Amino acid sequence: MNTSNATISICTIQPATVWQEPERTLTRIDQQLAQVCQWHAPDLVLLPEHFNSATDEEGATGQWDAARRFAVDMARRYRINLVAGSVERWDAGAGARVNTALVLDRDGCELGSYQKRQLFGYEIERQVVPGRSPLVAEVEGVRCGVLICADLWFPELVREIAAEIDLLCVPAQTT
Repeated sequence: MNTSNATISICTIQPATVWQEPERTLTRIDQQLAQVCQWHAPDLVLLPEHFNSATDEEGATGQWDAARRFAVDMARRYRINLVAGSVERWDAGAGARVNTALVLDRDGCELGSYQKRQLFGYEIERQVVPGRSPLVAEVEGVRCGVLICADLWFPELVREIAAEIDLLCVPAQTT
């Protein structure tokens, strides 16, 4: 484990999602963030896996683009660092679906992205392609590793980054 002395305040948002109705789900996230931030904006907010509650079909990018814009807007508006859970998106370069989390700073600038490496259930059926690389991003002086949901079931993924991180963020679709 890293020996950083930095401390940050963290908030997780796990809204009641409405599958394939991203506007309703994203509105709930915005409302919950507004409620939290009216008292004290946390340094880091973690959104769940599939936080936008929708997926892009082959060749489409509309859901990913909208979710990314939403995440950037939330980081900027509420002046928070954000682990934008994940979104299943179409990666034209790979010619496949990937499950991607973003880490954004308070200005909405991307600090890194991570693609889920251990797929589960319907992701396999939908032919989602696993990621290959770990992610460690520095947030307010704290080195954060990111895994997504089922990745945590594989201790080798944690061991791979354990010496480099102070905090492990694991957005999951379920609590």
